[in-house]
This record gives sequence, structure tokens and C-alpha cells, in this order.
Amino acid sequence: MLVKDEAHEGSAELDLLALQLHSIQDNEKKTRTRISADSVALQRIEAGIEAMSNQILETQESISKQTVKLKARNKSKEQLEFRIAGREIPRQQDLVQSPRLGEEEYLIGLEVKGKRIGILLDTSASMTDEVLIDVIRRKNATDKEKKSGPKWQRTKEIITWFLARLPPESEFVVLGFGDKAVGLGKTGWSPAMDPVAIESVVQSLNDIVPEGAT
Repeated sequence: MLVKDEAHEGSAELDLLALQLHSIQDNEKKTRTRISADSVALQRIEAGIEAMSNQILETQESISKQTVKLKARNKSKEQLEFRIAGREIPRQQDLVQSPRLGEEEYLIGLEVKGKRIGILLDTSASMTDEVLIDVIRRKNATDKEKKSGPKWQRTKEIITWFLARLPPESEFVVLGFGDKAVGLGKTGWSPAMDPVAIESVVQSLNDIVPEGAT
């Protein structure tokens, strides 16, 4: 009976050892699988890092090339500006002189054409300022303050610009309108090259007080 029990116990131990061995082998297999997967992932990460490094190098090379081109363009621009600054540009003699005439020509960029040119000028109170509250405030101001409104001053400069750019063979007339229409300067059409007619318009323009409704 003792021998039989020992044999039975030995068989149970072998079964247990076999089970443990199987478990160890299974864990080893899973570990190898994870290691293999991690190795593949690591290779992908390394490949991604290498690709990013190559992209960074290409970007740096592109920036370097663009920097060289930009320096060359800036140098060409400076040379061009230097040549332009040293070149005298002839200008026609204007019947109307204004310190901002050239600036206005550049800003507006218009060319005045036509045989008969009519200029309409709004002389109402709304021509004193851009903002409504400022227009209302200036309505109760003195005539001098109304005439000094920024919008009105700019309008006068624009009219002066037009008068200075009338085609030589044309005729012109300037009409102001507010509560009523009124001609500025001489009555009727005047030759564009008539300095007296133009001076008369400029004088009338300086005398106008922007007020009333449109």
C-alpha cells in the first residue's frame, strides 16, 4: 500500500511539473511575441525619426537658399531705389499749386479726360467730418471751425487736384450743392488753361462754409 501511494504522488508531481512547464513555455512564447512587436514598432519609430531628420535638413537647405535669394533681391531693390532717387523726373507746370499735389496724384491714381468736365461738390454739413457725432458737434461751431473740418479740408485738396489735372483743351465748371445748387467761380464753362477762372474757383472754394442739408 505504501509503494502504491508513493507512485500515485510521484505521478501527480509530474503532472504539476508538466503543467508549470507548459505555462512557462506559453509565457515565453507571449514574451517573444511582444518583443517582436516592440522591435517592429521601434524600427518604425527609428524610420520616422530618420524621415523627420531628412525633412529638417531639406527645410534648412530651402531656408538657406531663400535667404540668399532674399538678400540678392534686397540688394537689387536698394540699387534700383538709389538709381530712382538720383533721377530727376520732369513735371508739368500746374496752374494750381499745392504742397500735397504730387502725393494726392499718387494716392488717387486718376486721369482726368474729356472735352467738358463738370465737378459736383457736396457743400452740406456732412462734409465736415467722417463720424456722425462729430458732424453734429461741428454744426454748432463757428464758420472757421466748420471750414477746418478734416473731411472738408481733404475735399478741397481733391478739387484742387482735379483743377490742376484738367486737359489743356477742355472746359470745366464746378457746381456746389447743399440746400441749393450754386456755381463756383465764373458763370458757365471756362477754359481749363484760364488761370483767372481757376483762381476764381479756388477762391470760391475757400469761402464756402459746409453747412445745411444735402
